[in-house]
Amino acid sequence: SSDAGAMRLEAKGLLAELRSIYIELNGDSEVARHNEPTPPSLSDRIGRVVDGSWTSTSAPTGSHQHAYDIVAGSLQGTITKLRGALDGLDALGKRADAAGAPWTPGRLPDWKPE
Repeated sequence: SSDAGAMRLEAKGLLAELRSIYIELNGDSEVARHNEPTPPSLSDRIGRVVDGSWTSTSAPTGSHQHAYDIVAGSLQGTITKLRGALDGLDALGKRADAAGAPWTPGRLPDWKPE
């Protein structure tokens, strides 16, 4: 039906959004696997800060502070996008349940004992 097609398209869009969020957080492993340069992910940036200052008692370096500032400035937006995508998935799952779709992994069933 057209509703099933619309839900399928919405699911594809949500998966693309989740992939984009994953790449922001962790980097694009597909591109990196082909030895192509990739921009540093948020976890790359914060990892460098932690690794570079873990055993140090001095103040963070300028580059560590800059990396932290980039992560701090990006993280709230990334979390907001993630929350929106997860809410979208939850709403899509409820619509799929209401339409009689079979259970799929990741969707919690509304189970009641008989």
